[in-house]
Amino acid sequence: MDNIIETHEYKGYKIEIVYDQMPENPMKNWDIIGREAVLKNRDSITGKPDLILWVDELYDEDIDDELTITEYLKREAGAVVVVPYKLYDCGSRGMLLEEVDDAQADGAFYLTEEDLEKEFGNVENARERARECILAEMKVQNMYYNGEVYGYAVKEGNDVLDSVWGFYGLDFEKSGLLEEARSFIDFWEDRRENGLCPQCGKRPEYLVHVYKVQAQYYHDGPKGTPEMNGPERFECPQCRYVIARNRDKAKAFLEK
Repeated sequence: MDNIIETHEYKGYKIEIVYDQMPENPMKNWDIIGREAVLKNRDSITGKPDLILWVDELYDEDIDDELTITEYLKREAGAVVVVPYKLYDCGSRGMLLEEVDDAQADGAFYLTEEDLEKEFGNVENARERARECILAEMKVQNMYYNGEVYGYAVKEGNDVLDSVWGFYGLDFEKSGLLEEARSFIDFWEDRRENGLCPQCGKRPEYLVHVYKVQAQYYHDGPKGTPEMNGPERFECPQCRYVIARNRDKAKAFLEK
């Protein structure tokens, strides 16, 4: 597999970590907490803002001054949590989404009291938790902007047994990437230890013996034991997964 970042060994299997070449944009493809308001002619982070604000909408005749985005959202949209943001273009270093003060903001993420009730119920610190969630979502979005999205492939020899994509961040323990890969291997080995084919989960009554003679493959059934010349393998008759690569290991598997 190309673009291997790291390789880990676990129970005799290899876990290869690679870049995700087609990652999802979190704030455009996932359900995020709260809502988004964006100033007119500024780029929306979600692609579907709940409010598009014209600059003149922020002007308040009563005070003869402009309201900040936070003030406007609290007064006009019933917001109780507001996180103003700005999206910076860092050139070759990617994009950066940051919380900023209102004067610099391109827009804001916000929640109403109704949103808080829906997301957190009657938790006392709901506003603080909502704010933390928004900042955490912004952090994941920055991982997307910076190409820090990965996948893994579990390999047995040269055979890929499983591959999963969409893990955000360089801490592969924290993102759950290594935990999921190890869980798959544990599941795979548990089946094998119980005499089940790891791939299809069935208990084979026999293994198909595949041997190579003069660059061609020949198969024998449950009773055939021809002379062999070259690599051999023993496959599950249902799904053709290679369970063993020599006769002793095949025999040991069938005796479980």
